[in-house]
Amino acid sequence: MRKVAIHYLGRGGYYTPQTFLTEALKNGFGRISPFPLPIRSIILFAVYHPLPKIANHPVISEARIFAIGNVTGWDIMPRSPAAKEVLRKFFERLEEMGAVVEVTGGKVVKRKCGRYETSGGVVVDTKKVDPLAVLKSVIDEWNKQNQGEKVSVRDFKWVVNGRLVKWGLPHLFTIRGSLKHTRGFQYVEASGEDIAKWLAGEPYPDYLAIREVVRYKKRKLDEKKKQQETSLAARQLIRLLPANA
Repeated sequence: MRKVAIHYLGRGGYYTPQTFLTEALKNGFGRISPFPLPIRSIILFAVYHPLPKIANHPVISEARIFAIGNVTGWDIMPRSPAAKEVLRKFFERLEEMGAVVEVTGGKVVKRKCGRYETSGGVVVDTKKVDPLAVLKSVIDEWNKQNQGEKVSVRDFKWVVNGRLVKWGLPHLFTIRGSLKHTRGFQYVEASGEDIAKWLAGEPYPDYLAIREVVRYKKRKLDEKKKQQETSLAARQLIRLLPANA
């Protein structure tokens, strides 16, 4: 058994599955996370659906999975001067280890939920190193030398990037259990057979793109515009549903 992440979308009716698919199929997906998901992580994108309560039974809910993705990158924004220094040392360590296959330039990323700018970064060969293990090692070294300015992975804002390997509306399959809605990631256990079926022969990525975020601006909508865009997204979704959905 292996743990896989579920990430929920569409509960408020604004950022719908169709909106997500439109962006992700064009530019790949990017979702904010409180922590970095390792390379080769599998993410199940879902709509949360609570089921009727039954007396004396656990609360059961459904995760209606409409897309499956692989993690291929991190965009990282340090939240403090100490975290920024740790990130610089992390990039240096990856180069010293001979794991960097490409140095990338800055980029502006625009999504429906906001926009941010990166100052550049690196592409890492994960067959040579485990980037998350390297980052934790750099953090441990920093904390030993700087007791008054300790850093953890929570001292960074993380955007987990990746590619979709399978998708379909209204959904591909459902997972039912004692699930709770969260804006982050919820983990469930899956068998090797299930994972192989989900990926449908798609290979795992070997390279992880890591970039530093220098400016982040969350999008704000006035209520009228939000309602208009929500209505448009709903109409687009209805057109894509099968007649018997």
